[in-house]
Amino acid sequence: MASLIETAKLQDIDSKPYLADILSKLVNGWPTAKIDELLPWAWLSTAKPALLHDQICHQFGGSASEISCASLASAKTSSRITRIVT
Repeated sequence: MASLIETAKLQDIDSKPYLADILSKLVNGWPTAKIDELLPWAWLSTAKPALLHDQICHQFGGSASEISCASLASAKTSSRITRIVT
């Protein structure tokens, strides 16, 4: 568990939504053949948009309800968002 949390941090992933998502998937019968998709570096490409939005908002110090799409798309944040999404 500690290894997943630290690896998530290295990938700029907020560990709480990441762990909540992957543990939920595992409990609900995630296929063993697709377990690699739950690793932190692969998770972002399969993460739900809402989780990704929450992660971006958290990194910029606000809650999801306080940060509008317009502010997320501003020039100030666009490079960090690109790094998070890719």
